Amino acid sequence: TEEESIPQDKAGIENSGLLGYVSNVFGSESTQQITDETLTARSPAYRSLDEGIRVLYLLWATLSWNTPSTWTSKDDSLSLVYNRTRIRCCRVLEHLFRVQPVEVFESVVDCWGRVSDSGASLDAAFELVDVLVASAQNAVHMICESISCRISGINERNRKQAINPHLTEGVLFNFLEYYLRRLEGPIAIQVWSRFLQLIKDIVGSTRDFKIHNFAALSCLTALSEKVSQTTAMEDRRIRKELQDNFGKLLDSNVMFVGRSYDQGSWIRRTTKESLTNNGRNSPIPVQDYKNEERQDVNTLVPSDPAKSGDSTELISKINDFVASSVLPNLRKFLMDNDKIISACSNIIYYVVNPAMRGRARPLDLDSTVLAIIQAMAKIPSAIKAWKIPVTELLNDNRLFNCTASAAELWIPIVKILFDADKAAFPELLSKVATAPSANIFTNREYEMLLRSLNVRRLSFILFAGEKNHFLTQLPTIQEKLVDIFRNVTAPIVQCEVLLCIRVLLCRLSPHNMTSFWPVLLMELYRIFEQAITTLPSDGTEDLQLILAASKCLDLLLVLQTEEFQIHQWIFVTDTVDAIYRPDNWFPEAMMDQLAEVAGALPVGDGANGATTPNLLTTFGDQRPLRRPMLTSLRQIESIRDLIPFFSNVSITSYESVYASGGNVDWEAVEQGILSDMFDGR
Repeated sequence: TEEESIPQDKAGIENSGLLGYVSNVFGSESTQQITDETLTARSPAYRSLDEGIRVLYLLWATLSWNTPSTWTSKDDSLSLVYNRTRIRCCRVLEHLFRVQPVEVFESVVDCWGRVSDSGASLDAAFELVDVLVASAQNAVHMICESISCRISGINERNRKQAINPHLTEGVLFNFLEYYLRRLEGPIAIQVWSRFLQLIKDIVGSTRDFKIHNFAALSCLTALSEKVSQTTAMEDRRIRKELQDNFGKLLDSNVMFVGRSYDQGSWIRRTTKESLTNNGRNSPIPVQDYKNEERQDVNTLVPSDPAKSGDSTELISKINDFVASSVLPNLRKFLMDNDKIISACSNIIYYVVNPAMRGRARPLDLDSTVLAIIQAMAKIPSAIKAWKIPVTELLNDNRLFNCTASAAELWIPIVKILFDADKAAFPELLSKVATAPSANIFTNREYEMLLRSLNVRRLSFILFAGEKNHFLTQLPTIQEKLVDIFRNVTAPIVQCEVLLCIRVLLCRLSPHNMTSFWPVLLMELYRIFEQAITTLPSDGTEDLQLILAASKCLDLLLVLQTEEFQIHQWIFVTDTVDAIYRPDNWFPEAMMDQLAEVAGALPVGDGANGATTPNLLTTFGDQRPLRRPMLTSLRQIESIRDLIPFFSNVSITSYESVYASGGNVDWEAVEQGILSDMFDGR
């Protein structure tokens, strides 16, 4: 390095100038007068020492030379000045450190917590510590001692008085976490025993949650990530120590979140609401720092958790940390399945369950809580912990009040649940056939509503699976749906069956749908023929059934499967007559007949003037993709609302076959199905 490259015989030259005099002032003769008895937080000697270290640290951090892209003669001089000044600063600090190691070390950490001129200041402190302290063991020991003397309840008898009044345990914990993350695996093993002693003292000091419990968990996670990558985890003692202390710290943090929920409805409020109630415009405390990274470092541990604002921020930080760092590493740290299940059960009980309780839209959870469930779903043994609340959520009758965007985030979780729990899907199928009413008096309307919700729930589960994922269950699914077509005449239930068939068309290969075609074609023909014979009145339930059948036909025309192409002439004109109609042309396709019958109606107040979008989606120079025409239409009040579809579906379908080259806009297809499931009301 630059420091080692300068010969020692030049010491006389280097000691000339201001910094040379400074190093002589703090020489051996003067240091004898600075004793532990006279050096206190309020003594002039300590204040002078602290201010001097701040100046030296600023010089050290600011004069870090960065090699420019193009080197000039000016850079030669500047680099020499920068490096020599840093070397002199370092030597003065070394002299001071030999005499007052604890005070100098704490002042350096305090400067690290204050200085935020540039991102380089983060590394400057650690570079300086590596120079001043002989080993990482000594550095960690000094940090742990500084933390211990600032935390009540730890080693009260042998406890030393804290010298630096400005340095808090929060900054020390943050510095320790950053320092531990910089260590390599073998070095991390060397500092493990000393750091673990601090963790044991914190865990054993009190059962109540303290602010530093979260900081200690962060530091333990950082060090455990390093140690778990080494062979030290083969040591039974280290494994047991990690499991016990990590589990206790995690439980204390999670229980603090649960108790905070009992005291107030923090989880039900959005971040904006909580900040408004606290009279705050930003979740980050107002500080004199410019660098955002420094703000994150210094706000890891709030200064006063008793305040509602700080408590809310601390809870949010704990939840974020559990989702991003704890759960992904849980199997590496705890290893034993029983301990993993116990930890996950506590997280579910204290964090997830309160968040799910009493919501009008069950899927609209806080993003952090949802991230916890997503991370937990990736742990195979943890399904026993999160299976029950997620199953209850899926069985909630308010499930489909959510938005499609919120439901999309739950699809991976639902897929994992039904992959792991083999009894869940057969149980759902059994509910589709029968929906018993809890009322002793038969309420047919309520019973049909429950049955329709169960069919829609089946559609969502099928939608969450991959292609041909539920192929083995197809015969049972077909049996249930056919049974509903035959025995249930309520339009609300038949609409859901048609929606389920749309999902099956997307989630099954065409050749696997062969047995469905007779039933599907017969039902579509029946619905449209009944509409041609007797148009439904405005505002009736039959209108929604016609809309559901039209959407199903719309999807069939987009997919253009070989099995359907031989039958599509029943519904649309699939010849050139769709574009160039001959003289005395009489419509034979059902859509063209409906267009004429509905078009002959007088214009009423129920017509909303809906326009039918193009069947094609174009992306730049690529060939256009086929997509459904009725994607944006959710509900109709009159048959007139479907006249644009009836009139244009034949010609649009005919043109799209040749324009798209058989390419389907699957994103638009699936988004339309998901939007029909979740109406967001």
